[in-house]
Amino acid sequence: MEETQLASRKRTGGSQSADRSSNFQAMNPIRRHRGQDRRMLTFSCGQIKAEWIGLGKTLQCVSLVYTLLKQGPEGKPTIESCVIASPASLVKNWANEFQKWLGLRVSCLTVDGGSKAQIASKLQTFVSQSGNSLMRAGLLSPPFPHGPGSGRRRLYSLLVISYETLRTHGSVLASRPLGLIICDEGHRLKNMQNQTYQALDALQTKRRIIVSGTPIQNDLTEYYSLLNFVNPSLLGTPNEFRKNFANVIERGRDSLATEEEKLFGQEKLNDVTTFKI
Repeated sequence: MEETQLASRKRTGGSQSADRSSNFQAMNPIRRHRGQDRRMLTFSCGQIKAEWIGLGKTLQCVSLVYTLLKQGPEGKPTIESCVIASPASLVKNWANEFQKWLGLRVSCLTVDGGSKAQIASKLQTFVSQSGNSLMRAGLLSPPFPHGPGSGRRRLYSLLVISYETLRTHGSVLASRPLGLIICDEGHRLKNMQNQTYQALDALQTKRRIIVSGTPIQNDLTEYYSLLNFVNPSLLGTPNEFRKNFANVIERGRDSLATEEEKLFGQEKLNDVTTFKI
């Protein structure tokens, strides 16, 4: 009887161990994917996180921001500052997420309202204090774990700001280089001509992330706008993109297209969706 129970426990334990091993293996592709995020941004590449709601885009961004603020290929932080632009209704949500997962490890400044003078003062504070280089140069004290009012100035490495506020006060942020910018609900950048797009595009950073759980329409011009924001000039100018890709793809999808035109159009579509250009 005891031998039977022992054998049963061994089988159960082996099954649980196999399940854990299976779960770990299942997570490996995700881990590799997150590692690719960090490597891409280390080398100043932008990216679009287009995933359905609930798959952890926010947590991915939190972990990525913290990693880039703390690590780099030469043993130094990859970035010194990060700006997250989001709809006004989500500004506090982003700040709460960083507080939830990182506590006081990253000091976050939120700007989602107030008078023009108050907003300008906050942004100027971020611009002048966001860099770790200021701290290393002795121009700024490091962040103190007990927060403001504890006798030492607080270092802000992260700014969360609404699109509306950034559109109006973007020139302040554009006055110095930034390490990274994340655009939540970034599908609103599908129009290169709107003021929000232009204000964000004026910011001095090559590391750009668009986060969106909303599929864009089947429109190649909108697709180009999003890609051109995160990786400027990757697909050429708008006219070059239209000539080299869009016209060919659209011609291949026409009901009267020849087989050759369909194949060529599909090849071009594969090129712009897998970056084989």
